[in-house]
Amino acid sequence: MLSSMRQNLKSLQIFLWLVIAAFVGTIFLVWGQGGRQGGAGAQNAAAWVNGEPISFTSFENSYRDVYTRFKQQYEQFGATLTREDLENLQIHQIALNQLTQRELLVQEAEKYDLQVSDQELITAIQSMPEFQTNNQFDPGRYESLLARARLTPKDFEEQMIENLLVQKMQYLIYQTVRVSEQEVFAEYQAQNEKITVEGVLVNAAPFEEQAEVTDEAIQAYYDAHKETFTTPERVKIQYIHYDPEQIATEVTPSEEAIRDYYLDHESEFDKGKEVRARHILFRVAPDADDETVASVKAKAEEVLQKIQEGADFAYMAKEHSEDPVSGEEGGDLGFFPEGTMVPEF
Repeated sequence: MLSSMRQNLKSLQIFLWLVIAAFVGTIFLVWGQGGRQGGAGAQNAAAWVNGEPISFTSFENSYRDVYTRFKQQYEQFGATLTREDLENLQIHQIALNQLTQRELLVQEAEKYDLQVSDQELITAIQSMPEFQTNNQFDPGRYESLLARARLTPKDFEEQMIENLLVQKMQYLIYQTVRVSEQEVFAEYQAQNEKITVEGVLVNAAPFEEQAEVTDEAIQAYYDAHKETFTTPERVKIQYIHYDPEQIATEVTPSEEAIRDYYLDHESEFDKGKEVRARHILFRVAPDADDETVASVKAKAEEVLQKIQEGADFAYMAKEHSEDPVSGEEGGDLGFFPEGTMVPEF
């Protein structure tokens, strides 16, 4: 048995290490009552973590990500993710747990004054494949993808700093967790302990006719074992199953009803001012000499003149733009809120 235990020792240590790491993460849930105070979005919080709110927007995004992952896994096996599956999987709780754990790690990172240097941030962003062209960081692609996601570089970089803080805090936790040989041995015993049971199977049917049970005996047995006959509280309910997708095919609301609903819920549709823009990007390196700058400027002015003379903007963007994302879309950057793009816009 000792030989077998030694062979499994390493894998068992890894298992216990992960269990304890998860346990430490759980401890953070009740560790202290202080922390930051809620800001402007506190009234719209989906949850609170040590006084810090988790917004409904963050929860919706997290829920959408979890839902997408489960949906893709189901589709890999040729199945469909149903409403019943969503309830059984408790996807909403998984999404909220992810946000809670993340916020706890951020708070702990701030408690220990962990920092992310400018170089760490730059390296992390430039190493992301999404922002690379031919395995090299592409500033134009970076700005274009952020614009499509309706993110400013400042907002995205703040989120990246938070991600890096979480990674650093996780690393610190993992480094402090140790599993002793005694804990490994105790876990091994618990998983491999065996017992021997001997018993006799008796058929009660032949004895039923011989047994004499009186009302008094029944009452006495009941009085002595009342807890055995206690049933949990039960309720009787009535409900109507509502399938929005089915209703949508059967009901056609009038324009008046749609207008009334809009007026009653106007704030839900107010997303602020947005604009849609197209551009043709001509890239100039920061260290380019005057001759190069003049050459690029001349090319841009030539393209501008052709457009002013009637050339199709989308065609010119596909032919001349150095933005690999919007160039293929005829220069289209889509809709974005005011103030989210570079000052030139």
